[in-house]
Amino acid sequence: MLKDQGYAFTVSQANAYCVVRAEGELDIASVPELCAAVAAARRHAGRIVIDLRDVSFLDTFALRAIVTLQDEPRDCPSFHVVPGKGIQRVLDLMGARAALRWMSPEQLAG
Repeated sequence: MLKDQGYAFTVSQANAYCVVRAEGELDIASVPELCAAVAAARRHAGRIVIDLRDVSFLDTFALRAIVTLQDEPRDCPSFHVVPGKGIQRVLDLMGARAALRWMSPEQLAG
């Protein structure tokens, strides 16, 4: 839970996407659970979205995990990230804009 760990992941269905919603602080300690949440999402849909809107901190280990998960050659024709305002500057400074496939909140909702 968020109080004990500082982060949390939920997996849900939204339209044609299976959404992994992350919240809190994503660091090296959160990477195994992030990978498990994405694996669970992949079992339900071929279109995966990681929603980072409720993430308040993202370190390079978590970012590298997201990029790696996106690039895994599994049966996943679509893998996108919804950025969060709180971490957008960090993502830009790390050069993640070019490394990740982005989706707007409006696209996810539509």
